[in-house]
Amino acid sequence: TTIDSGGYQYILPGGLADHTTVSHGGIQNDDGVANNTSLGGFQAVFSGATASNTIIENGGYQYILPGGTASATTLQSGAVQNDDGVANGNTISSGGYQIVFGGATASSTTVDAGGFEVVVSGGTTSNATMSGGYIELGGGDGAGSGGTITFAGGGYLKLDQSTAFDGKIAGFGVPGSLDLADIAFGSGTTLGFTEAGGNTSGTL
Repeated sequence: TTIDSGGYQYILPGGLADHTTVSHGGIQNDDGVANNTSLGGFQAVFSGATASNTIIENGGYQYILPGGTASATTLQSGAVQNDDGVANGNTISSGGYQIVFGGATASSTTVDAGGFEVVVSGGTTSNATMSGGYIELGGGDGAGSGGTITFAGGGYLKLDQSTAFDGKIAGFGVPGSLDLADIAFGSGTTLGFTEAGGNTSGTL
């Protein structure tokens, strides 16, 4: 199905839409299952509904409502995903933008160069991979359950409340950047790293 500008598709509970193209100005409201959608318009994933293998193209916008789930979404240039529910296995490329709101979760996200993942205070992201992209974690438990954020080819990680960060960071090194935004570095600031047994990890 192709939904052009001004067109509207509603997937009822128990319904399935597959390989739908939603052009700029088109709307797809998902109350059932939406698979393999090419999204240049707007898609809402309602509570209890799922969307998988969505490709959000330039100007496309996906909103995951509380209780909704989106899996294996690809966000390309100009794409936006607002996550108020569950987002699993996303890939965010150059110009793609994901916001994880308070109470929402994102897991196994890959943020490529030029991509952005911003986690608002109270939201969680776990086991994210940065490959030149940007991740910002708001206050509180921004990593979630001791999850790991892995640098794979650089990237920029900003911790708005680093003192509350309970996760792990792997693969960090040049050209990666780590911003501890809540710490005012100055002449009285100390920096320490304690190596763990086995010399494979440590505590900053």
